[in-house]
Amino acid sequence: MSVEPVVSFNYTSKVRMRCRRSIMRLATHLSPIESFIASPNEYEPLGFIALNSGVQAGADPYILRRVLLAKTTLQDDATRLLFSSQLPFTLIYPDGAKRVLQLPLTAECLDLACPASGKICYVNVVPLLNEKICHGGFDPPDGNPLLFLLCCKADAVFSALGNMFQRPIIGVERLPPLPNPEPSNINEFFFGYKNSTGITYCGGNETAESPTKGGSHARVLVCEAIRQIPGLYIVQEFLTPAEHDAVWEELRGSESNIEIENLARRDVAHFNRRFYYGVNRIGVEGVSVNKQPNFYSWMLQRLRNKDPSVGIRGFPTVAQSQNFDQLTVNFYNFGSCKDKTAPGIAHHVDSHSVFSECVMIVSLGSHTVMEFSHYSKPPDVEAPIGVLLTPRSLLIMTSEARYAWTHSIAEKRVDVLSDKLPRLRRGDRVSLTWRRGRSRPHRREECAWNRLCDGA
Repeated sequence: MSVEPVVSFNYTSKVRMRCRRSIMRLATHLSPIESFIASPNEYEPLGFIALNSGVQAGADPYILRRVLLAKTTLQDDATRLLFSSQLPFTLIYPDGAKRVLQLPLTAECLDLACPASGKICYVNVVPLLNEKICHGGFDPPDGNPLLFLLCCKADAVFSALGNMFQRPIIGVERLPPLPNPEPSNINEFFFGYKNSTGITYCGGNETAESPTKGGSHARVLVCEAIRQIPGLYIVQEFLTPAEHDAVWEELRGSESNIEIENLARRDVAHFNRRFYYGVNRIGVEGVSVNKQPNFYSWMLQRLRNKDPSVGIRGFPTVAQSQNFDQLTVNFYNFGSCKDKTAPGIAHHVDSHSVFSECVMIVSLGSHTVMEFSHYSKPPDVEAPIGVLLTPRSLLIMTSEARYAWTHSIAEKRVDVLSDKLPRLRRGDRVSLTWRRGRSRPHRREECAWNRLCDGA
């Protein structure tokens, strides 16, 4: 890859001041800062900290990577970007066999004294002419935008902050590679829908009628176990595009007359049995609920892997034995909350005492990322594990995943799935959460995962 020629800038006192402020901000996360800085070519593994290009500051790691490859000698296969929505900077870490990152050729180096000790920090300053790494007006008002790359001890920084960095999101590896040039609508390219609020699919001539009478399955799907979270499974394309659109229209169409309950960050509707928030109780069948939708019966059959038109390989035995009697539909409406906090749901575990050992979630509309945390490592201790939920997919929570891990959807409008993918904007989403109420008491003392148990 060709490297752009050096552009000479006169680094004024204002530039030095901006850089010094960035170092002081870094010192609130890495202290003492002297333990983490390094001299160029004198430490291995040498890394860089992009001081003013963190996700918290509005930076896009995908664009940051492209800028680094264009303006420095850093190699794509030897560079890993580590970031977090909780940090205003990004760690550029050497990956694989190439343990030392070469200094950027198009950067000029500043040497600045650390705030407390006076030890010298070495900062490579990369001028940005037409690139915009950050969203939301992060560019300085007093001159050219600049990228500050602090030389650091990569392993020491990772040891100190490793639990905070975003972990690889499960499911991203299934996405197809982006063509060149990039498509104008990334969501449509990855997931098939045309827009982010009025979700519609290119479903061809498929019909929404589900069962195909006969001895063979019209479609064969695969249930994948997510090994990082024992008891968690996912089935892609659980619904066809036509089935998706029919369910979406029934729940959100202009003729829908579903009774909606408004919660803080989402709306919900209940079917067959009502779930009462705050008191963790479900009602009796048919009381204070919406009438059963058209998809209710055939989807129940498919959720037990008993739909003659669809066969699911690797379906867990405990899931096949479920006879769900409670459906909660969650509406995550982005179009109606433009001036408010984005919809989402806080970290929680579905009530042990109310619901049985299996919970299933069918996703409609926009993609989202569901975050999982084991009870021993809550999200304020270690970054959660993100699972990409694509439209038309089925998520299955059993055993440990069901009882010992909390799950949530962060309240945000944009997902940074990877530093090798553009940011993805979320749109309106509907999820169908299927559960079964318990027929006998669930006691905390008998629960194998009693740390999160609400039983008596």
